[in-house]
Amino acid sequence: MNKSNFVLIVILISFLVSGIVEGIFSFSISDQQAITVAHSIFIAVCVFIWCGRHAKENELRKIGGYKVFCAVFPIIGVPVYFFRFFGFKSGTVKTGKALFYLLLIVIVIALPIIFIPKLIG
Repeated sequence: MNKSNFVLIVILISFLVSGIVEGIFSFSISDQQAITVAHSIFIAVCVFIWCGRHAKENELRKIGGYKVFCAVFPIIGVPVYFFRFFGFKSGTVKTGKALFYLLLIVIVIALPIIFIPKLIG
């Protein structure tokens, strides 16, 4: 498995854990905000690491500030990174895969939030 794919699995697992925790425990608004901020920082660090590893695996030498751009604004930064360094055709395919990954994340976090409260009472 590629090192960049491992980071994507870590991100997916973090969303699964987040969904399970939110489904089991009911938090106050301030606790929920603190958890959201902490998880957002974790995701930003993971995306930063992913971008660096992905660039290294694809032998991209000078990606400049794109790692930071991807980490801070992933919904915009990742497609820009793909199109800038892989061209239109490959960038479109990679962006499509990234959108499917985003859909998978939404499903992974939503299912525990929806079904765990129903299962526990």
